[in-house]
Amino acid sequence: MTRPIVRAFAVAALLAVSAWACDETTTPTTPTPTPVEKVTDTFTGTLAPQGSAVHTFQVQAAGTVTTTLTAVGPDNTLTLGLSVGVWDGFICASVVGSQTAQQGSVFIGTATAAVNLCVTVYDVGTVADSATYSVQVIHP
Repeated sequence: MTRPIVRAFAVAALLAVSAWACDETTTPTTPTPTPVEKVTDTFTGTLAPQGSAVHTFQVQAAGTVTTTLTAVGPDNTLTLGLSVGVWDGFICASVVGSQTAQQGSVFIGTATAAVNLCVTVYDVGTVADSATYSVQVIHP
């Protein structure tokens, strides 16, 4: 055989092997999402008659936000106002709330992205002298 023919067979063989190697079917893998860790914020304070208090927190990712009025004192049956809203740096724009919150009241919502949120605790006319409270927020 002449050299050009041998070279042609060698190139053809190399291309055939290359095409065969490229024809391998692989299954693409989907990356496993990193689970978002939950953060627990606890806010406490004392309300005066007709008083209110705002506490801010930052949600780092989309997910469930659970807000619980965990303690009210000195009378744990005292009714307070409690709301959860969006914090713009100046005001807490209420999204969900209740004027009849008592110890154990829970709000569950969903943040669709990272956002600054806030909790407002306020007297609804039931605080005679002062009232203490504790609010727990669990969020991503």
